[in-house]
Amino acid sequence: MEIEGESLDQILHEAYRLIDVHGSPINGATRGANKELIGVSIRMKHPRARLSRSADRGLPFSALGEFLWYLTKDDDPEFIAAYIPKYRDEVGPSGRINGAYGPRLFSAYGLDQIEAVVELLHRKPDTRRAVIQLYAGTDLRTDEEVPCTTTLQFFIRENQLHLMASLRSNDAYFGLPHDIFFFTMVQEMIATRMKLKLGEYRQMVGSFHLYGKHQERAARYRKEGHQSLFQMPPMPSGNPFETVSQLLAIEERIRAGKGAEAISALPPYWADLMRLVEAHFTKDPEAMDTLKAQLNNVNYAVYIDDLQDRRTAQANREANEKEKGA
Repeated sequence: MEIEGESLDQILHEAYRLIDVHGSPINGATRGANKELIGVSIRMKHPRARLSRSADRGLPFSALGEFLWYLTKDDDPEFIAAYIPKYRDEVGPSGRINGAYGPRLFSAYGLDQIEAVVELLHRKPDTRRAVIQLYAGTDLRTDEEVPCTTTLQFFIRENQLHLMASLRSNDAYFGLPHDIFFFTMVQEMIATRMKLKLGEYRQMVGSFHLYGKHQERAARYRKEGHQSLFQMPPMPSGNPFETVSQLLAIEERIRAGKGAEAISALPPYWADLMRLVEAHFTKDPEAMDTLKAQLNNVNYAVYIDDLQDRRTAQANREANEKEKGA
């Protein structure tokens, strides 16, 4: 079964429709009952349209947190739990997350796989061997969490960098938006570094499923209708991987409440993304007005607006509860 669209929103709308109409019920899955499609191919024409415009499916804060966590090259659960608390459920006996992508991308197999892929693509632009391995043979013998993604394969064709991700399993509600965000960001980072145009993004999925607990929310999302096409701006020229250490240092400062000055030193593209991170850690709804005013790309303001509304509603609930208890 094929799903094709220009943006994440178009992909999500069609994915939820197809699962609803054609999905088979699965009742014995580890994480709960779901409806499943086996063997799904996804084709996204504009990888920069990686963020949903929906209030419900717009997940820039958790997606950015996961993106930065992978770039730490670490499997420490505390970093990602500050963005996605449910990751604490995946901590193994060692106190780490076995399925974390960071170590598998950058060190677990004795090499930095992204660097190796870039070197290979430089040597042999037409190669079919530029494959990053995430799922390992040893994962067959563990009951700890293992990667849903098996491989990432990069192709240079007509001066464009295309990416095909292969996944053994994909949660269509939470997993798919995060996967598309991270994989297309890496795709663009490599394309920018190699001075290539950004090609298409494709995703091959073994088990594509929607859990029962998310089916009502997916149905509400579909009723919103198609959102306007919104693409993130192109990454600034140069080698984006050289900016990673600076981004991680700023993320650490943001957690400590000291990020504003450091953010302003970044190129506008990265400064906007780190202001979204700062919004995530900002508890005062009124302080978010300042963050919105500092954005270079006003399209990101809608995400801070939504977060601001949720924080205001939470503050009102807490004030009402305090008043009742007085």
